[in-house]
Amino acid sequence: MTNPVDPSLEEAQRALAESEERHRSLFQNAVEGIVTMGEDRCIQSMNPAAQRLFGYAEEEVIGENVKILMPSPYHEEHDGYVKGYVRTGRKKIIGIGREVVGRRKDGTTFPLELSVAELQLTSGRVFTGILRDITDRKRAEDELQRINEHLEDLVRERTQALEEAQATLVRNERLATLGQLAGSVAHEVRNPLGVVRNAVYYLQHTTKAQDEDTLASFEEIERGLARADRIIGELLDYARDPKTNHEEFALAQVIDSAMEGLTVPPCVEIDVTVPVPIHHHYGDPGQIRQILNNLVGNAIQAMPDGGRINICYSVDGDNAVIEVHDTGCGMTEGQLAKVFEPLFTTKARGIGLGLALSRRYAELNNATITAESRVGEGSSFRLTLPILSSEDVESA
Repeated sequence: MTNPVDPSLEEAQRALAESEERHRSLFQNAVEGIVTMGEDRCIQSMNPAAQRLFGYAEEEVIGENVKILMPSPYHEEHDGYVKGYVRTGRKKIIGIGREVVGRRKDGTTFPLELSVAELQLTSGRVFTGILRDITDRKRAEDELQRINEHLEDLVRERTQALEEAQATLVRNERLATLGQLAGSVAHEVRNPLGVVRNAVYYLQHTTKAQDEDTLASFEEIERGLARADRIIGELLDYARDPKTNHEEFALAQVIDSAMEGLTVPPCVEIDVTVPVPIHHHYGDPGQIRQILNNLVGNAIQAMPDGGRINICYSVDGDNAVIEVHDTGCGMTEGQLAKVFEPLFTTKARGIGLGLALSRRYAELNNATITAESRVGEGSSFRLTLPILSSEDVESA
């Protein structure tokens, strides 16, 4: 006589079988790759999606360490994470999604999103890794990043172009105003200055008894007239296109002549270093002289309490470099950025056209002028102009 089958047991067995079939179907048909492993980090199963992902058949990886699916340094890190969790219980990747790199059977790599879940069985712990290929997403992210960077570059370029256009507009407005001012100054000021100059000339030649104070007064008047003439000349030259008279010249002579007319106080020492032989250049020697005269004059005014000015000549390839360095008060970064702008000055006297005009003269002579400065250490201005070659001499 057979024992009757317990209906509840049959129901439980049927439910268990259905559950196993359902989980097997989910495992086999899941879109994401699924890999399971034990505490020893050896692979126990791999679903078809994971097999397609890595290019392995399941039988090829069963019993292999899971790090076979990851390149360095990820396989060492992942192996260490699992080992550390089994030993200490501290979670670093369990239950946490993270991006890693997978390695296919053929050795190629690809980005993965990995989530690891833990299942406690009577036989021990099983870890299930859910793997998703995020190649398309990373490619889209990279493309979006590239587009964003391109847009940022375009915005930056457009902003720079607008700033340059605004600066040009402001400069043109300044020049227009300056041109009107220069014309008025030339007409309204030079005529009375001529009257003063004629009167001084008359007094100098008709005054019989001229003591030292009288002579000093005449000299002071002449210096003032010369300074007024120079300011008017700078206004006119900057407001209009300066005329150039290009010719071959020796720079040593221009450097010497640039020192003429400068009032050097006793507390200022000037050291000029010009090697021999000196090279020749092609340009307007008068404009080059004016540049150097402005640079040295500014250096003198930057040292009201005294100091040293070094004027050095050197050769850099096909160019000559004249450097005027002073030990004055120096300039801030903000002042240095504006030092060549018209109507900007750091001096108590002056209208801020000397360096702006010097840069204009440099451009007209195929030369460049740059500046460096540190507060409390002084300033250096460099004039770079091409050396005249033998071919240039023949063509000139």
